[in-house]
Amino acid sequence: MLIVLEAFDARLTVGQAKVQVGANIEVSKLSEHISHDEVTGCVDPRDSRKLMVASLMSDKNHTDFRSILYVSGDGGKSWSIGVNSADRRLDPACAYGWNGDAYFVSAGASVEMNEFYRFRDGDQSWSGPYTMAGGDRPYIAVDGTQGKYRGRIYVNSGVQLEHLDPSVFSDEAASRTVTSIGLFRSLDEGRTFLGPATKIGPPVASRDLPRGQYRIVQNCNSVVLSDGTLVTLLRQFETNGKQEVSGSLKILRSSNGGESYGDA
Repeated sequence: MLIVLEAFDARLTVGQAKVQVGANIEVSKLSEHISHDEVTGCVDPRDSRKLMVASLMSDKNHTDFRSILYVSGDGGKSWSIGVNSADRRLDPACAYGWNGDAYFVSAGASVEMNEFYRFRDGDQSWSGPYTMAGGDRPYIAVDGTQGKYRGRIYVNSGVQLEHLDPSVFSDEAASRTVTSIGLFRSLDEGRTFLGPATKIGPPVASRDLPRGQYRIVQNCNSVVLSDGTLVTLLRQFETNGKQEVSGSLKILRSSNGGESYGDA
């Protein structure tokens, strides 16, 4: 599947906003014969002409895949490749900083390590990769408020902690691992990261659950509120021995600049 974008020109008139939608633009023209999935995109809050689109790129058999980042400086009319990662990278995400810098992250397919790239406004090329622990569906959020954590970069990701107790289960779920939500923070514009602060939420596996039943949590995206609070979305799944699944959405909050999460 090719990535397309509807380029638009928004003009404010007295009392109303008028949006003019142009023709579809093919973002992935430079890689048009390769499948693109898991697309995320963002716009520079200071300059709406600057856009990024991140995607997982793979062959038709989905055996060879990597992450790629496309960038545009003219509102989506033309696109170039910003980052083309090494093989076996997945789960891409991108974000702009409060100062015009740009960030890109992807996860490893077999090694539990995220790779982080940054582009400083005015530079000619991307720097990185910088590595951090983690490895399942990372997301980026940047504090653009006027508060004391302004400019802080957050990367939340799934992280593996330990193997479950096989005696709890009667099926193949015994081979699963406990997955926690991990939060990394950078105080130096993405050069280094601290953390992770971790939170598992409700018990992933416990002896009060019926045999063959287990819970998992899955990492989702984060946002920074106007008061500087970081809010991370997570999904919780509960499965019984009949493979019947129920799920719920929960949020985690960090009000101390990413040093810790509160309860879900």
